Amino acid sequence: AASQAPVPIAAAPTPVPAAADSAWHNLGGQDKPPVVPPPAPVQDNGAPSHETIRPKAVPHVKNRTGNEPIKPKQAAVEKSALLTPEMLYTKYGTRDPVQIADGALAAGSFAQAAFALDLIPDNGPDYTSKVVLQLAVMLQSSQFAKAKAFIAAHQVNDARFDLYAGRVNQLSGDDAAALNYFQTALTKPNSTGNRGDIRKDALYYTALSYANQYKKNPSPEMRAMVMQGWRVVKNAYSGMPGHARYLQAVTELSSVQ
Repeated sequence: AASQAPVPIAAAPTPVPAAADSAWHNLGGQDKPPVVPPPAPVQDNGAPSHETIRPKAVPHVKNRTGNEPIKPKQAAVEKSALLTPEMLYTKYGTRDPVQIADGALAAGSFAQAAFALDLIPDNGPDYTSKVVLQLAVMLQSSQFAKAKAFIAAHQVNDARFDLYAGRVNQLSGDDAAALNYFQTALTKPNSTGNRGDIRKDALYYTALSYANQYKKNPSPEMRAMVMQGWRVVKNAYSGMPGHARYLQAVTELSSVQ
């Protein structure tokens, strides 16, 4: 018998999920469900979505004038790791670490002051100035506990050191200790700073400590000390009648009386 040509075997249909297949045949389909195009993007109206949600841009917050966006505040103290001696030499126009530290303190740049002071060797001629200004950094940055430990560990014959030591104790609430330091600040030499300014500061802060003690103990003796303290301040600033301390002395004298 003549041989017959082989009959091609049809490929097995791709299985379709029962639910989809049934739905398609209910609609009159023949072979398989059509390819459904993806849905059009839906605008974000707060409803849940399967699409990737991208974070919204944060609007700029304007300042009181409504002109420029408010910039985040920078750190008050720079990290010393970002500083170099050459940077400080250029900024302050000197290679003298004492002058740099004094200038940095006046500008409130405590990290720069501390960095400059670290350049001064402990066995050099500027060691006393280094210790004085290190205490100044602690005082102005309100590190009172650290400053007290520093004061106890250093015996320095310097008026400015004693002035700062007095302020540390005064701001810590120990006016008795503060008064002792203010009195010795009037008699010691100073390695840095202006002698006249140190003296006026010591007299002014002495009057403040007397006033603090008088509030705690309003005795006739303390009243006399307060009066004397403010009289001395008034005399010290008599050549500058418009100075804030002179005006304060006048006010305090009239209020104590």
